Amino acid sequence: MICVHWRLLPIWLTVALLVVGCAPLATPTEMDASSGSTMEEFATGAMLPGVFDVDVGPDGTVYVASELERALIGVDPQSGAVVARHDTVNDTPHAMTMGPDGSLYWSSFFSLNVCRFDDAGEKTCQAMPVDTWGLDFAPDGRLFATADAHVESLYEVDPQLDASPQHVAHLGSLIAHFAFGPDGKVYAPLLLEGTILRVDVDADPVSIETVAEGLTLPWAVAFDSSGQMYVAASADNDHNEILRLDPATGEREVVGRLPAGYHSIIFGADDRLFASHFDEGALYELLPDGELKAITEPGITGPGGLAVLVRPDGGESLFVGGWNTLHELDAATGETRNHWRTTWFPGAVAPPRTVASHGDDLLIAKWADPSGRSSVQPWDPNNAEPLAQAGGFAWAANAIPFQDEIIVVDLFDGVWRVLRCAAADLTACEPIGGDTLKQPVGLAADEANLWATDYAGGTLAQLATDGAYLEEPLNVVSGLDRPEGLAIGPDGRLLVIETGTGRLLSVDPSTQDVETIAEGFEFQTENPTSIGPSGPPPHYVFSDVAVAPSGAIYVSDDGANVIYRIPDPMVP
Repeated sequence: MICVHWRLLPIWLTVALLVVGCAPLATPTEMDASSGSTMEEFATGAMLPGVFDVDVGPDGTVYVASELERALIGVDPQSGAVVARHDTVNDTPHAMTMGPDGSLYWSSFFSLNVCRFDDAGEKTCQAMPVDTWGLDFAPDGRLFATADAHVESLYEVDPQLDASPQHVAHLGSLIAHFAFGPDGKVYAPLLLEGTILRVDVDADPVSIETVAEGLTLPWAVAFDSSGQMYVAASADNDHNEILRLDPATGEREVVGRLPAGYHSIIFGADDRLFASHFDEGALYELLPDGELKAITEPGITGPGGLAVLVRPDGGESLFVGGWNTLHELDAATGETRNHWRTTWFPGAVAPPRTVASHGDDLLIAKWADPSGRSSVQPWDPNNAEPLAQAGGFAWAANAIPFQDEIIVVDLFDGVWRVLRCAAADLTACEPIGGDTLKQPVGLAADEANLWATDYAGGTLAQLATDGAYLEEPLNVVSGLDRPEGLAIGPDGRLLVIETGTGRLLSVDPSTQDVETIAEGFEFQTENPTSIGPSGPPPHYVFSDVAVAPSGAIYVSDDGANVIYRIPDPMVP
């Protein structure tokens, strides 16, 4: 249940509208009119947010591994309805495969575990030495796994998850979703090399040969019932391709196209080809005629950073940073106006962890790029192109303009820092705010003042006053529970996302008065990383609040995969 409270209203409404407490709601979108404001479910995200791998059960149910939902989800391929769900709790599933006995195996992207649900639903896990990106069973029932870009290796894993994993071979690049072919050999796509390897795990020594090359970011391979191999690879900024590829000759044929973004493929009964799509949070089927059918509705995955810009026609657009997408929504109706997908092709939008208004443009902080470095990217939404890009950050968690500079939050060598950077040269930066903030993350500024939230320290701090940076932060409010997003409200007070309590707070920075504006949100708070509370916010998704020039307030709720809107209470 989400409740909304407002402190400041027009005088003529004060007596009628000010209330204490919160009235029960029939739904999150039906607010008590006596509260003086309403909260509406403005935009609903994808049904299957953050789906990585896909496999098919013996009964035809299509299972997807949802990292953001922390669950293995079974979908009826006919109706698109969810028919099964196995919550992985603190493990964030990435790769997934069905065992010969019907057990579900998956790898946890952050905990380094490989886990299993047996037919009774019991969970067993084993620690891997590396992040596991791919899982598959050999025809004889042995289980194999591929490691991340840092180790680039193939391992054999005990299906009972008792004996230690055994290193099989070093393959030389990031391997995502591999598969065993009808010949009993591993076919492994090397994502960054653009090649497909064939690995004979039974040879002594293990033999490795290249069977295809010249591909663009091959994500996954799969085999149909006749033994033909299919490869999912990138094509351009807008599309991925499904290729039928002959490993004997290297000949390939495009048989279908998918939206650009991260995905995996698998064949089910009757050679139905299914594809999971991480960026759009959807399950697709590629039909025999090459047409693409959405089994579940695509949408925003992991709504995070928010910003509002006035369009050339005078209307307002809400920009939403998804996991690997940037969405432009009509700020009045929620209708999607544009969306851009993150790719590794020139001119693509950065993976937007946070977005901020920067004049008529956006300022995007992204956590990774093809070079492996984080960057801050000014983005022109009218022409859909980056204006510049500054790399060299370790983890740019947030960025906003302030006076004639750009303020950046960065994680470097395990230490969170707030940096002031030259607007014309984002590589020219120096730290501000001293060293008392444990994990600054949220940023907000007016013409002369700068504030930050401290996620781990539980504080709201002021970093600049009257245009001058402070040597040490001025503590405005303490005792907050994992605050993230920060904005200046229509009444001049600061709006703070408190993820630990699921609340939106209003803070008077001069009096330190704190009031609850809304509560009942489902912000993710459990950090799946081993870094602990001083590490990145959960799932690398930023829970944000933004205020439109017209006064409307928007809140991204990553747990519910929903964006909420609170109309301006100062407008009758």
